[in-house]
Amino acid sequence: MVVVADVGSLGTLDRTGWNPTADGTLALRKLSRLAHVPTSTLVTRIRRSVIRSPFAPAVVLPHPERGLAYFLDERAEQYRGFKVTDSRRGAIRRARSAASSSGCSAK
Repeated sequence: MVVVADVGSLGTLDRTGWNPTADGTLALRKLSRLAHVPTSTLVTRIRRSVIRSPFAPAVVLPHPERGLAYFLDERAEQYRGFKVTDSRRGAIRRARSAASSSGCSAK
């Protein structure tokens, strides 16, 4: 599991890079306190993610504790802009894509 951030709802992207809005900063601080990860670390992770893939959600917590992930999932309305997702989905999709391009069948 990973926790991803919706880059567009938490900040803006301009020629200097990604910057959180006032509301985005508050949301990041709230998650920071809950996850015991500095806000600056979350911002850095988003900025690096935007450079690699500007339209994809940014992974802000790559290995959240299970309890934290469940807490965030249950309280999604209170933590808008963040989502708990299964990181294996992307790996499965990439494996299927690679298999189909090589003529193999992946199940």
